[in-house]
Amino acid sequence: MSKIIGVGTDIVEVGRVLKSCEKHSFLNKYYTEAERELIKRRKSCAATNFAGKEAVAKAFGTGFLNCMPEDIEILRDEKGKPYVNLSEKAEKIVILTHELPDGDAVGSSLATGLALEEMGKNVDIIIPEYSKSFSFLPKIDKLKKSSDVEKYDLAIALDCADIKILKGYTKYFEKAKTKIVIDHHSSNIMYGDINFVNPVAPACSQVLIGMFSYFGIKMTKDMATCVMTGIITDTGGFSYGATTETFEFAAEILSLGVNISEIFRRALHTKNKANFELTKRAMDRLEFFEDGKVAFTYITGQDQEEVNAVPGDHEGIVDVGKNIDDVEVSIFLH
Repeated sequence: MSKIIGVGTDIVEVGRVLKSCEKHSFLNKYYTEAERELIKRRKSCAATNFAGKEAVAKAFGTGFLNCMPEDIEILRDEKGKPYVNLSEKAEKIVILTHELPDGDAVGSSLATGLALEEMGKNVDIIIPEYSKSFSFLPKIDKLKKSSDVEKYDLAIALDCADIKILKGYTKYFEKAKTKIVIDHHSSNIMYGDINFVNPVAPACSQVLIGMFSYFGIKMTKDMATCVMTGIITDTGGFSYGATTETFEFAAEILSLGVNISEIFRRALHTKNKANFELTKRAMDRLEFFEDGKVAFTYITGQDQEEVNAVPGDHEGIVDVGKNIDDVEVSIFLH
Protein backbone atom coordinates (compact mmCIF):
# COMPACT_ATOMS: atom_id res chain seq x y z
CA MET A 1 0.00 0.00 0.00
CA SER A 2 2.84 2.42 0.67
CA LYS A 3 6.55 2.89 0.19
CA ILE A 4 8.74 3.18 3.27
CA ILE A 5 10.25 6.65 3.25
CA GLY A 6 12.93 5.99 5.84
CA VAL A 7 14.07 3.97 8.82
CA GLY A 8 14.46 5.53 12.23
CA THR A 9 15.95 4.09 15.41
CA ASP A 10 16.43 5.56 18.85
CA ILE A 11 17.87 4.47 22.20
CA VAL A 12 16.81 6.07 25.49
CA GLU A 13 17.76 5.62 29.14
CA VAL A 14 14.58 4.32 30.77
CA GLY A 15 15.32 5.72 34.22
CA ARG A 16 15.99 9.20 32.87
CA VAL A 17 12.69 9.28 30.96
CA LEU A 18 10.72 8.00 33.96
CA LYS A 19 12.28 10.67 36.17
CA SER A 20 11.34 13.35 33.65
CA CYS A 21 7.77 12.04 33.65
CA GLU A 22 7.44 13.04 37.30
CA LYS A 23 7.07 16.57 35.95
CA HIS A 24 3.62 17.28 34.53
CA SER A 25 5.11 19.79 32.09
CA PHE A 26 7.17 17.00 30.48
CA LEU A 27 4.19 14.68 30.21
CA ASN A 28 1.98 17.36 28.70
CA LYS A 29 4.64 18.47 26.22
CA TYR A 30 5.70 15.07 24.88
CA TYR A 31 2.63 12.84 25.19
CA THR A 32 -0.99 12.96 24.06
CA GLU A 33 -3.87 12.47 26.48
CA ALA A 34 -4.31 8.85 25.34
CA GLU A 35 -0.60 8.19 25.85
CA ARG A 36 -0.69 9.71 29.33
CA GLU A 37 -3.50 7.31 30.25
CA LEU A 38 -1.41 4.44 28.90
CA ILE A 39 1.62 5.55 30.95
CA LYS A 40 -0.52 5.66 34.12
CA ARG A 41 -1.25 1.95 33.62
CA ARG A 42 2.24 1.01 32.52
CA LYS A 43 5.08 3.40 33.33
CA SER A 44 7.62 1.72 31.05
CA CYS A 45 5.53 2.87 28.06
CA ALA A 46 6.84 6.38 28.70
CA ALA A 47 10.33 5.31 27.61
CA THR A 48 9.24 3.10 24.69
CA ASN A 49 6.88 5.79 23.38
CA PHE A 50 9.54 8.49 23.67
CA ALA A 51 12.01 6.34 21.71
CA GLY A 52 9.27 5.54 19.19
CA LYS A 53 8.50 9.21 18.61
CA GLU A 54 12.17 9.96 18.00
CA ALA A 55 12.43 7.02 15.58
CA VAL A 56 9.35 8.08 13.59
CA ALA A 57 10.64 11.66 13.34
CA LYS A 58 14.00 10.36 12.08
CA ALA A 59 12.24 8.17 9.50
CA PHE A 60 10.63 11.31 8.08
CA GLY A 61 14.12 12.64 7.50
CA THR A 62 13.22 15.93 9.18
CA GLY A 63 13.40 15.07 12.88
CA PHE A 64 11.12 17.35 14.88
CA LEU A 65 11.53 20.16 12.36
CA ASN A 66 8.11 19.60 10.74
CA CYS A 67 6.34 17.76 13.54
CA MET A 68 6.32 17.96 17.33
CA PRO A 69 6.51 14.98 19.72
CA GLU A 70 2.83 15.33 20.64
CA ASP A 71 1.94 15.08 16.93
CA ILE A 72 3.24 11.49 16.95
CA GLU A 73 0.96 9.35 19.09
CA ILE A 74 1.99 5.75 19.85
CA LEU A 75 -0.72 3.46 21.21
CA ARG A 76 -1.28 -0.32 21.50
CA ASP A 77 -3.87 -2.51 19.84
CA GLU A 78 -5.80 -5.29 21.61
CA LYS A 79 -2.79 -7.60 21.30
CA GLY A 80 -0.37 -5.02 22.66
CA LYS A 81 1.18 -4.28 19.27
CA PRO A 82 2.19 -0.60 18.96
CA TYR A 83 0.83 1.58 16.18
CA VAL A 84 1.28 5.24 15.27
CA ASN A 85 -1.27 8.03 14.88
CA LEU A 86 0.02 11.16 13.17
CA SER A 87 -1.16 14.78 13.33
CA GLU A 88 -4.19 14.06 15.51
CA LYS A 89 -3.99 17.66 16.71
CA ALA A 90 -3.98 19.20 13.24
CA GLU A 91 -6.69 21.86 13.27
CA LYS A 92 -6.09 23.56 9.92
CA ILE A 93 -6.01 20.98 7.13
CA VAL A 94 -5.90 21.51 3.37
CA ILE A 95 -6.43 19.00 0.55
CA LEU A 96 -4.87 19.63 -2.85
CA THR A 97 -4.64 17.84 -6.19
CA HIS A 98 -3.19 18.32 -9.66
CA GLU A 99 -4.20 20.91 -12.24
CA LEU A 100 -6.99 20.00 -14.70
CA PRO A 101 -8.44 17.52 -12.18
CA ASP A 102 -10.04 14.34 -13.48
CA GLY A 103 -12.57 12.13 -11.71
CA ASP A 104 -9.94 10.44 -9.57
CA ALA A 105 -8.49 13.76 -8.43
CA VAL A 106 -11.89 15.21 -7.52
CA GLY A 107 -13.28 11.97 -6.09
CA SER A 108 -10.27 11.15 -3.92
CA SER A 109 -10.08 14.73 -2.63
CA LEU A 110 -13.74 14.75 -1.61
CA ALA A 111 -13.52 11.28 -0.04
CA THR A 112 -10.51 12.31 2.05
CA GLY A 113 -12.26 15.50 3.12
CA LEU A 114 -15.35 13.53 4.17
CA ALA A 115 -13.21 11.05 6.12
CA LEU A 116 -11.48 13.85 8.01
CA GLU A 117 -14.83 15.48 8.77
CA GLU A 118 -15.98 12.16 10.25
CA MET A 119 -12.99 12.55 12.58
CA GLY A 120 -14.22 16.00 13.61
CA LYS A 121 -11.74 17.98 11.51
CA ASN A 122 -12.32 21.18 9.57
CA VAL A 123 -10.91 20.82 6.07
CA ASP A 124 -10.35 23.09 3.08
CA ILE A 125 -10.43 21.31 -0.30
CA ILE A 126 -8.90 23.61 -2.90
CA ILE A 127 -9.88 22.73 -6.46
CA PRO A 128 -10.45 25.99 -8.34
CA GLU A 129 -12.05 24.49 -11.46
CA TYR A 130 -13.45 21.09 -12.39
CA SER A 131 -15.65 19.50 -15.04
CA LYS A 132 -19.38 19.88 -14.42
CA SER A 133 -19.72 16.18 -15.17
CA PHE A 134 -18.70 15.66 -11.53
CA SER A 135 -21.35 18.01 -10.13
CA PHE A 136 -23.35 15.01 -8.87
CA LEU A 137 -20.68 14.12 -6.29
CA PRO A 138 -21.57 14.52 -2.60
CA LYS A 139 -20.32 17.77 -1.00
CA ILE A 140 -18.97 19.09 -4.33
CA ASP A 141 -20.08 22.53 -3.13
CA LYS A 142 -17.35 22.37 -0.46
CA LEU A 143 -14.60 22.86 -3.05
CA LYS A 144 -12.79 26.19 -2.75
CA LYS A 145 -10.94 28.28 -5.31
CA SER A 146 -8.37 29.53 -2.78
CA SER A 147 -7.76 30.09 0.92
CA ASP A 148 -6.73 32.94 3.21
CA VAL A 149 -4.94 30.59 5.61
CA GLU A 150 -1.26 31.48 5.69
CA LYS A 151 0.03 28.18 7.09
CA TYR A 152 -1.83 24.89 7.51
CA ASP A 153 -1.05 22.31 10.18
CA LEU A 154 -1.45 19.55 7.62
CA ALA A 155 -1.48 19.50 3.81
CA ILE A 156 -2.52 16.41 1.84
CA ALA A 157 -1.72 16.12 -1.88
CA LEU A 158 -3.79 13.51 -3.72
CA ASP A 159 -3.31 11.86 -7.13
CA CYS A 160 -0.37 14.18 -7.80
CA ALA A 161 3.00 12.67 -8.75
CA ASP A 162 5.00 15.89 -8.63
CA ILE A 163 4.68 19.05 -6.58
CA LYS A 164 5.09 21.05 -9.80
CA ILE A 165 1.63 20.08 -11.06
CA LEU A 166 0.01 21.53 -7.96
CA LYS A 167 0.72 24.71 -9.97
CA GLY A 168 -0.15 27.96 -8.14
CA TYR A 169 -1.22 26.11 -5.02
CA THR A 170 2.17 24.74 -4.02
CA LYS A 171 2.40 27.50 -1.39
CA TYR A 172 -0.28 25.80 0.72
CA PHE A 173 1.64 22.54 0.58
CA GLU A 174 5.15 23.89 1.05
CA LYS A 175 4.26 26.07 4.04
CA ALA A 176 2.29 23.38 5.89
CA LYS A 177 3.71 22.00 9.12
CA THR A 178 3.23 18.39 7.96
CA LYS A 179 2.90 17.23 4.35
CA ILE A 180 1.32 13.96 3.22
CA VAL A 181 1.26 12.59 -0.33
CA ILE A 182 -1.22 9.88 -1.38
CA ASP A 183 -0.90 8.62 -4.93
CA HIS A 184 -0.80 5.69 -7.37
CA HIS A 185 1.62 6.95 -10.02
CA SER A 186 4.95 5.09 -10.26
CA SER A 187 6.55 8.40 -11.28
CA ASN A 188 5.79 9.97 -7.88
CA ILE A 189 8.89 11.81 -6.60
CA MET A 190 8.01 11.32 -2.90
CA TYR A 191 7.89 15.01 -2.05
CA GLY A 192 5.93 14.75 1.21
CA ASP A 193 7.04 14.19 4.79
CA ILE A 194 4.91 11.04 4.59
CA ASN A 195 4.25 9.29 1.26
CA PHE A 196 1.60 6.63 0.64
CA VAL A 197 2.18 5.48 -2.94
CA ASN A 198 0.85 2.26 -4.47
CA PRO A 199 1.78 2.07 -8.19
CA VAL A 200 -0.17 -1.18 -8.58
CA ALA A 201 -3.48 0.51 -7.80
CA PRO A 202 -5.30 1.81 -10.90
CA ALA A 203 -6.53 4.92 -9.07
CA CYS A 204 -5.65 7.05 -6.07
CA SER A 205 -9.19 6.42 -4.87
CA GLN A 206 -8.40 2.70 -4.59
CA VAL A 207 -5.35 3.51 -2.45
CA LEU A 208 -7.68 5.43 -0.12
CA ILE A 209 -9.99 2.45 0.39
CA GLY A 210 -7.09 0.38 1.68
CA MET A 211 -5.97 3.24 3.91
CA PHE A 212 -9.45 3.76 5.34
CA SER A 213 -9.57 0.06 6.25
CA TYR A 214 -6.06 0.11 7.75
CA PHE A 215 -6.73 3.13 9.94
CA GLY A 216 -10.18 1.93 11.00
CA ILE A 217 -12.11 4.67 9.19
CA LYS A 218 -15.61 3.48 8.37
CA MET A 219 -16.53 4.32 4.81
CA THR A 220 -19.87 6.10 4.44
CA LYS A 221 -22.09 5.99 1.35
CA ASP A 222 -20.94 9.49 0.34
CA MET A 223 -17.27 8.56 0.71
CA ALA A 224 -17.86 5.38 -1.28
CA THR A 225 -19.59 7.33 -4.07
CA CYS A 226 -16.55 9.59 -4.37
CA VAL A 227 -13.94 6.82 -4.43
CA MET A 228 -16.01 4.77 -6.87
CA THR A 229 -16.12 7.74 -9.22
CA GLY A 230 -12.33 7.94 -9.07
CA ILE A 231 -11.94 4.25 -9.82
CA ILE A 232 -14.45 4.23 -12.67
CA THR A 233 -12.93 7.25 -14.41
CA ASP A 234 -9.32 6.11 -14.03
CA THR A 235 -10.06 2.59 -15.29
CA GLY A 236 -12.39 3.66 -18.11
CA GLY A 237 -15.26 1.81 -16.47
CA PHE A 238 -13.11 -1.19 -15.39
CA SER A 239 -11.82 -1.63 -18.94
CA TYR A 240 -8.12 -1.16 -18.12
CA GLY A 241 -5.87 -1.31 -15.08
CA ALA A 242 -8.47 -2.87 -12.77
CA THR A 243 -7.14 -5.42 -10.29
CA THR A 244 -8.77 -8.20 -8.30
CA GLU A 245 -8.97 -5.75 -5.39
CA THR A 246 -10.80 -3.27 -7.62
CA PHE A 247 -13.74 -5.62 -8.05
CA GLU A 248 -13.66 -6.67 -4.39
CA PHE A 249 -13.89 -3.00 -3.40
CA ALA A 250 -16.69 -2.47 -5.94
CA ALA A 251 -18.68 -5.26 -4.28
CA GLU A 252 -18.08 -3.67 -0.87
CA ILE A 253 -19.23 -0.30 -2.19
CA LEU A 254 -22.37 -1.84 -3.69
CA SER A 255 -23.22 -3.21 -0.26
CA LEU A 256 -23.24 0.36 1.07
CA GLY A 257 -26.07 1.21 -1.31
CA VAL A 258 -24.02 3.09 -3.90
CA ASN A 259 -25.52 3.08 -7.40
CA ILE A 260 -22.43 2.18 -9.45
CA SER A 261 -24.40 2.08 -12.71
CA GLU A 262 -25.49 5.68 -12.16
CA ILE A 263 -21.92 6.78 -11.43
CA PHE A 264 -20.82 5.03 -14.64
CA ARG A 265 -23.50 6.89 -16.60
CA ARG A 266 -22.87 10.30 -15.05
CA ALA A 267 -19.06 10.18 -15.05
CA LEU A 268 -18.41 8.47 -18.39
CA HIS A 269 -21.47 8.64 -20.63
CA THR A 270 -23.08 11.98 -19.83
CA LYS A 271 -21.44 14.73 -21.88
CA ASN A 272 -21.90 18.47 -21.61
CA LYS A 273 -22.02 20.61 -24.72
CA ALA A 274 -18.40 21.77 -24.42
CA ASN A 275 -17.12 18.20 -24.20
CA PHE A 276 -19.29 17.18 -27.15
CA GLU A 277 -17.96 20.03 -29.31
CA LEU A 278 -14.34 19.29 -28.36
CA THR A 279 -14.84 15.61 -29.12
CA LYS A 280 -16.16 16.46 -32.59
CA ARG A 281 -13.10 18.58 -33.34
CA ALA A 282 -10.76 15.88 -32.07
CA MET A 283 -12.49 13.28 -34.26
CA ASP A 284 -12.13 15.50 -37.32
CA ARG A 285 -8.38 15.71 -36.72
CA LEU A 286 -7.84 12.04 -35.96
CA GLU A 287 -4.85 10.52 -37.78
CA PHE A 288 -3.42 6.99 -37.86
CA PHE A 289 0.22 5.88 -37.94
CA GLU A 290 2.20 2.64 -37.88
CA ASP A 291 -0.31 0.68 -39.97
CA GLY A 292 -3.24 1.88 -37.88
CA LYS A 293 -1.76 0.87 -34.53
CA VAL A 294 -1.28 4.46 -33.32
CA ALA A 295 -4.09 7.04 -33.25
CA PHE A 296 -3.32 10.73 -32.78
CA THR A 297 -5.48 13.81 -32.31
CA TYR A 298 -5.52 17.11 -30.45
CA ILE A 299 -7.46 20.19 -29.40
CA THR A 300 -6.08 23.70 -29.00
CA GLY A 301 -6.48 26.44 -26.44
CA GLN A 302 -8.52 28.32 -29.01
CA ASP A 303 -10.86 25.33 -29.37
CA GLN A 304 -11.48 25.37 -25.63
CA GLU A 305 -12.12 29.12 -25.59
CA GLU A 306 -14.58 28.91 -28.49
CA VAL A 307 -16.72 26.26 -26.78
CA ASN A 308 -16.41 27.85 -23.30
CA ALA A 309 -14.73 24.76 -21.90
CA VAL A 310 -13.61 24.51 -18.28
CA PRO A 311 -10.87 22.23 -16.91
CA GLY A 312 -11.95 18.63 -17.24
CA ASP A 313 -14.11 19.10 -20.33
CA HIS A 314 -11.51 17.19 -22.36
CA GLU A 315 -12.16 14.02 -20.34
CA GLY A 316 -12.78 10.89 -22.40
CA ILE A 317 -11.51 12.28 -25.71
CA VAL A 318 -8.49 9.97 -25.64
CA ASP A 319 -10.97 7.07 -25.87
CA VAL A 320 -11.98 8.20 -29.38
CA GLY A 321 -8.81 6.66 -30.76
CA LYS A 322 -8.45 3.92 -28.18
CA ASN A 323 -11.84 2.40 -28.97
CA ILE A 324 -11.00 1.87 -32.65
CA ASP A 325 -10.21 -1.68 -33.71
CA ASP A 326 -6.49 -2.48 -34.13
CA VAL A 327 -5.39 0.72 -32.34
CA GLU A 328 -2.82 -0.14 -29.67
CA VAL A 329 -1.79 3.40 -28.67
CA SER A 330 -4.05 6.46 -28.55
CA ILE A 331 -2.38 9.87 -28.24
CA PHE A 332 -4.43 12.95 -27.37
CA LEU A 333 -2.83 16.35 -26.82
CA HIS A 334 -4.58 19.32 -25.29
